[in-house]
Amino acid sequence: MKTLVVARWTEDVSWAASVTGWRVMLVQKGTDVPNRGREPSSFLWAIDRLYDETEPDDTLAFVQGHPFDHCPDLLNRLVEPVTRFSPLGFWHTFSDANGGPHHRGVPVGACYEAWLESPFPGTVEFTAGGQFAISGEALQAHSAEVYQRIYNDLMADEGMKPWAVERLWPAIFR
Repeated sequence: MKTLVVARWTEDVSWAASVTGWRVMLVQKGTDVPNRGREPSSFLWAIDRLYDETEPDDTLAFVQGHPFDHCPDLLNRLVEPVTRFSPLGFWHTFSDANGGPHHRGVPVGACYEAWLESPFPGTVEFTAGGQFAISGEALQAHSAEVYQRIYNDLMADEGMKPWAVERLWPAIFR
């Protein structure tokens, strides 16, 4: 099965009706989840709901309510096969432990070590916008409790952790 998770606040998501072959799961900020934690909290909320029903050969895609600024060719990208993790964006860059060089103050290294329980490798590669597609196998590489722990940490924090998650999606799923 293919599931497209759309994190929405007030964006017009009528474009999602044109996506064929995918079950669309709309996560509404302020209704399904509190309006905090940016898109990562919506994605993690959806992962919690989908985890038990996901099969290894399933595909899940996670996008913003208006995903085209970061991935203009999203609709074409949704027809490509996903083997494990595929970023849905066009601007690839790196982050150090403190969010640099682009956004200093993001606790990338500390979150990596807390959530993935291993030493931070010095830098991580990520795609701006934090949109991605994964296989069910990649999703199930961690227990549901890992995703719940990250979600709870985001929801308890008023700081920069949502931006850390956006930088860590590739590390979480690879």
